[in-house]
Amino acid sequence: MHSRGLVMLRGSGLATPASSASRFVFGGLIAGREVTMSEQVGESGEPLLGIERVSDGGKHILYLSGALEVSSSTRVEETIVALCEAGCERITVDLTKITFIDSSGLAAIIRAGQRCRGHDYEFRLTPGPVAVQRLFEVSGLLDILPFQDPQ
Repeated sequence: MHSRGLVMLRGSGLATPASSASRFVFGGLIAGREVTMSEQVGESGEPLLGIERVSDGGKHILYLSGALEVSSSTRVEETIVALCEAGCERITVDLTKITFIDSSGLAAIIRAGQRCRGHDYEFRLTPGPVAVQRLFEVSGLLDILPFQDPQ
């Protein structure tokens, strides 16, 4: 697995090489909100998991895209750990662009919620596509996890 990188302001069209060789990183301040993005790519260059973070004060939304599975779930957890350690009010994980999720991805979501609750931060999920939501349903977590209506 290899990665490539650019720093880009969302919606601005501006891009420069990223400093990290292991992640595809976007970053900037747009309308008072901090926006960052990282993307993990496979050997052939196909995206595996994208994480876009939009922050407004202590409220963070993580927009995930691609495959949330054994090789990428750690990145989601690392991102949430960093947000919790920095202090926040709320973390929302948006799953609408997840194309695949396995048990490792499911476990990462569960641990993220536990970590947030352990710090008294609000944790919410925006539902993913039918196939993704099906995993939450068959695992008995659909009614337990804090899913919100898509916006």
